[in-house]
Amino acid sequence: MLDLIRPFLRRLDSLQTLREKLYWDVVLLPAVTLVIVATVLGKVAYDEYGRVQEAEFRLLSAHARNADAQLGAALHKVDGLLVRFGNTPVQPGGRLEVDPERLRSDIPAPGVLFATDAAGRIVAASDNALRGRLVAAAPFFTAHRETSAGPVAGVGGESDGHLFISRPEDTLLGRMSLVFSRPRFDAAGKTVGIVGLTVDYRFFTGVLQAINSDDSESMTVIYNREGDFLFRRVDPEKFFGLNMVKTSTVYGPHRAAGTPESRHIGPSAINGMTRLFIVRDVGDSGISLILSRQLDEVLATWRRDALIYAVIFVFMAIVLLSLSAMAARRKQQLLAAQAFAEQLIATANVMVVGRDVCGRVTIFNETAARISGYAREEVIGRDWCRLTAPAGMVEQSGGMCGYRSSDDIPLTIELPLRTKAGQERIISWSNSVIEAPWAVVSFGIDVTERWDMDAERERFVTMVSHEFRTPLATIDGAIQYLEMHAQAADESVRKRHGKIQRSVERLTVLLDDYLLQERLGRVMHGLNIGPVSPLALLDDLRMTATALSAEHAFEIEDTGAPAVIYCDGDLMRLSLRVLSDNAVKYTPPGTTIRLVGRSVPPVPEGGVEFLVCDNGSGIPEDELPHLFDKFFRGRRAARQSGTGIGLHLAHSVVVSHGGTLTVCNAAGGGAEFRLWLPERRPSEAS
Repeated sequence: MLDLIRPFLRRLDSLQTLREKLYWDVVLLPAVTLVIVATVLGKVAYDEYGRVQEAEFRLLSAHARNADAQLGAALHKVDGLLVRFGNTPVQPGGRLEVDPERLRSDIPAPGVLFATDAAGRIVAASDNALRGRLVAAAPFFTAHRETSAGPVAGVGGESDGHLFISRPEDTLLGRMSLVFSRPRFDAAGKTVGIVGLTVDYRFFTGVLQAINSDDSESMTVIYNREGDFLFRRVDPEKFFGLNMVKTSTVYGPHRAAGTPESRHIGPSAINGMTRLFIVRDVGDSGISLILSRQLDEVLATWRRDALIYAVIFVFMAIVLLSLSAMAARRKQQLLAAQAFAEQLIATANVMVVGRDVCGRVTIFNETAARISGYAREEVIGRDWCRLTAPAGMVEQSGGMCGYRSSDDIPLTIELPLRTKAGQERIISWSNSVIEAPWAVVSFGIDVTERWDMDAERERFVTMVSHEFRTPLATIDGAIQYLEMHAQAADESVRKRHGKIQRSVERLTVLLDDYLLQERLGRVMHGLNIGPVSPLALLDDLRMTATALSAEHAFEIEDTGAPAVIYCDGDLMRLSLRVLSDNAVKYTPPGTTIRLVGRSVPPVPEGGVEFLVCDNGSGIPEDELPHLFDKFFRGRRAARQSGTGIGLHLAHSVVVSHGGTLTVCNAAGGGAEFRLWLPERRPSEAS
């Protein structure tokens, strides 16, 4: 497109190569690096995860072997005792003579030694109270019904059958006890009964005391060949009488493994938490040992290391992304000219108008032709501003619509455009300046409809304001007339008149507040300075605040305020109303609100200040710095209606007067707003 973009078009052939290099430097290289780093750190974390589990399994296995040795030694003594008494004939009177001291020294927490006949009746016992009792249905008796006849090698010598340990129960002695039992055979190999020994259920606690860990997350469980709980390290009483065949997540897998020791990872049947399990059979005693640890506790150190790896990865990612962003900025500088040519093509759906230093059109696309009504050949080389700007907006002396240098040209601006048909459209221009020689390319969007909507909304607001003010003024005039001629009315009627008048005044204030945005625009366009009485401002403030709430007390303190100050009376009155309204809204009924006006000594400030103080609960300290931000609303404001613009407007008004508006929490409680205005001479009034 003519001489302005011809150099860029000549370099478009290299654009793809540059973009590919930019993609490699800025996107692909950092991405590949991050993938490699993530893979390495992930592999390290995964390997460490496996090592942590393996180390814990080895530790649990060592504990299990230690427990196996301790249990084997204790069971050896019990089994030896049962073998010895099982081969001993029953004494006359059905009494088994036992040395209690020796029994206690060999076996922790021993109870009663007994023997039964084939029918399950106790025929001999170390405690005569058990003799004659029928125990045919007890688990320690029924476990031996299918015992094969014939001698087998047992602990301590030749004996019959196998050792069985029943779950804790209280049916035999009236207290929770374990029963160790063996079958008895006659010379013909026929079962003639069993021999048993009761032991306190805390038997295993004494035996395994040496391996009980202080770690609250570790667990030890012992069960017999039937799957009955014999011992649990924590709260054993809760598991008396339970069987783990159907509930345990490791019982079945261990039996299926067919090995003396097996490892498992899975949920606990008690609380569902994932645990590491070691299950070990204790010799040929028929009991098995489960040692477990909660996986979360095992992985505590690993999680810390994994977090360190994650931090390392994030740090590297930030560094790489920062470097890639720097590279992107440098590459973008090289591609700026090429990107400009692409932008002209990509924005074909908006107006594109390029002008040289004299304002003559050099670029004109189809969208610009459609909106303006001019054909391309009608505008190329002509002064764009003189051609399309409405009369009176163009400096006839030349230049680019009055702009004399590139620094004067705004980046964005909305201007009217006169079409070929004489219609006026509003265009939002986005300008790009090209130096040496400087020229401008403008991208325009037709915003005429938006302007029409804004104008319609403004007319609507003006209409609503007028329609409200007219009946309010009528009511106000009527109530004043009634007040003038109501000397004979009683006190209740006069009070109702006052209430109506205050309500009218309050509605007028609300209407003014509804137009806050218009007032804020007025602040930006200048002030209407004139003489105002500070005391009159305070009286007006009390009146409007009383109309808002009759349940608050309002005190005016005039401590030497000047008779007259120079400010924009309407805006200053609005600012003070915002402060008093907030004091009423955010303090409970019965609160006293002080309205203070006073002179400030010439040193160091001078001027006049107004204070609006309450004795409420104050303002949270973290909200004080943001209280005058536009649209900011504190936590307590959630219960009140509002938009968060009132305090911002009040602050803007005061600042436009050269003053300050500050807030703090008073020492005795409540909030204190301080509005200070500098001294202004009458000559400064406009």
